[in-house]
Amino acid sequence: LELTMVSSVLGSLVTIIGVSTVVYLSLYFQHLREHLDREAAFRLMLQIVGMDIVWVCLTTATGFSAQLSSHLHPVRSFGLTMVM
Repeated sequence: LELTMVSSVLGSLVTIIGVSTVVYLSLYFQHLREHLDREAAFRLMLQIVGMDIVWVCLTTATGFSAQLSSHLHPVRSFGLTMVM
């Protein structure tokens, strides 16, 4: 895809979402480590929080897909980039 000025925010959005996800996973893992060994805590964290992450990704992609109906090329391009 040709990147436009509108789609240049892609990196910052991915960074914001990625950092917040890693921080949340780390905090949840630390909480589980108080009661479980490392491997069990990691597996339980992925089972519980993994589904939340999947739903956040799906709802975010659905929200950005609304931009695909725009008549403005930069907005449509940004929506397509974010959905992918």
